[in-house]
Amino acid sequence: MSKSIDSSLFPLSTSRLIKGNRRLLRIKIIQILCASQFGEMQWREVFDHIFYREFIFDSPESESEKILKPSEVIELESDSKIQWEEEDIRFASRLLYAIDLNKKTLNDYVEAVSENWSVERISSLDLMILFLGIIEIVLFKEIPPKATLNEAIEIAKALSSSKSTTFINGILDFTNTTYDSLIATKKDEYTNPENFILSILRSLD
Repeated sequence: MSKSIDSSLFPLSTSRLIKGNRRLLRIKIIQILCASQFGEMQWREVFDHIFYREFIFDSPESESEKILKPSEVIELESDSKIQWEEEDIRFASRLLYAIDLNKKTLNDYVEAVSENWSVERISSLDLMILFLGIIEIVLFKEIPPKATLNEAIEIAKALSSSKSTTFINGILDFTNTTYDSLIATKKDEYTNPENFILSILRSLD
């Protein structure tokens, strides 16, 4: 039976609006992937709840000393709504679909190229940052690889640890360098993420 989140339990502000950008989009994708994994739900089931809101974890204090009405308390504690362009929504959906479709292969790949680290020792957060970065490098050629690496590093700095940042940078830099070498052979099959990743797995055997 499909599970879903009752968004009515988590109200959105009627006055605060945030304009989405690509950094925030990537963070939302990582949040969606982690929530999907922990909640054992499909990413589509949590997409609307997470993608369109900026979570408020600490309720801001009212500047006024007056007693607030219930509706004003709800507004104060509500998450901020994120406004996205249609292009951003399509881009996020494409990324999530590609990661979901190739999740097992991505998992095997990270396991193979992570020296002295098993996937079980890598945090879910770091793993999702890696999945996103690898898919961008291999499948989304319109994004400069340098931009993908920089975004992944900055997100890791903000959400994870300095040790994780170094680890993520190493894996993604290796992926980008190896992908460039394979594409130089002009073999079209390497534009498929699974074929590219499997070719690296074979070379590591």
